[in-house]
Amino acid sequence: MQVINQLNITKVMISVAVLLAILILFINSIVFNKDIPDLLVDVKTDSIKPVLGFSLIDHNENKITSETFKGYWTFVFFGFTNCPDVCPATLSQLVQLNKRIEQKQYMAGKFRTLFVSVDPDRDGTKHIKEYVKYFNPGFVGATGKMKDILNFEKQFGAFHVIGDKSNENYTVGHTASVFLVNPGGVITAKFSPPMAISVVMQQIDMFMDRYAKM
Repeated sequence: MQVINQLNITKVMISVAVLLAILILFINSIVFNKDIPDLLVDVKTDSIKPVLGFSLIDHNENKITSETFKGYWTFVFFGFTNCPDVCPATLSQLVQLNKRIEQKQYMAGKFRTLFVSVDPDRDGTKHIKEYVKYFNPGFVGATGKMKDILNFEKQFGAFHVIGDKSNENYTVGHTASVFLVNPGGVITAKFSPPMAISVVMQQIDMFMDRYAKM
């Protein structure tokens, strides 16, 4: 009987802890979304939950999990290395954006860029590594099993459609947005390419300020 009571108490404590965590997230969301500046209205997301329950592989074959986001602002972009236009154009803009970020002392070293391939059949880790390093040595490429990619992609509200694979040069339609994940692992913003770098810099500055006050 004593063992059963202890189990019940443990279950109650866990339930209370979970509810408290949800309440904190909800309160933080209210605070974060209060008096949103006009400049952030079109790019902010309403997400309050961190990206969880996924596992990808980076271009060095290390695991990427929710812990990867902790402590850094991360740009996440979905694409594929055979992409003829959108991917190289957007990654080039992310190169420009990162250069601007590194020029700001209070931003430098606090941002990462993660390129997630939605075409794992053609994009192995070695190929992805060569691709992202071409743009920026600091960028990280990622892939994984299709089910893991879909799980990760879904949490961002992103999608992709693979073309006819009977043609070796098949193309892949995919979400072109660039997502910004905050150091707590929560999707904070969604930018639509082509990005106005100077405007995005102002928006990032505001997001950082608001996050610091949470």
